[in-house]
Amino acid sequence: MTRLVLLIVMTLCVLGSLTAPAVATDYCPITSVQLGQFCDCVVWNYGPAADTSVSIVVTASGVAPHTCPPTTIAAGTVASCGVAPTTSGYCACKVIGRGTTSRASLVVEASNTDYTPLAVVPCQ
Repeated sequence: MTRLVLLIVMTLCVLGSLTAPAVATDYCPITSVQLGQFCDCVVWNYGPAADTSVSIVVTASGVAPHTCPPTTIAAGTVASCGVAPTTSGYCACKVIGRGTTSRASLVVEASNTDYTPLAVVPCQ
């Protein structure tokens, strides 16, 4: 009887680990940016379930790293976090906790009011 209970518990643990969403940390490569442009780190959730507790950290020239509060990204939606550099130079971002069916990109936009993408860099 003990063996049967142990076997059932082990089977449930294995099945639970197979169905639990895996989380990933993505690093977006450093990208050049000009003064007046905007760095936006964007996470798209293509999956059927929400990604919970996704954290985004954006770094840009002349600005301390900006961490947006952890957020839930519903299935089929997007979340972003951005910052405007205070000097020409670079921007980069890190995404922590996205699910396996979500994708992250660093987008350099014309400004914080003109969202025209000037560069899009996939994160890995």
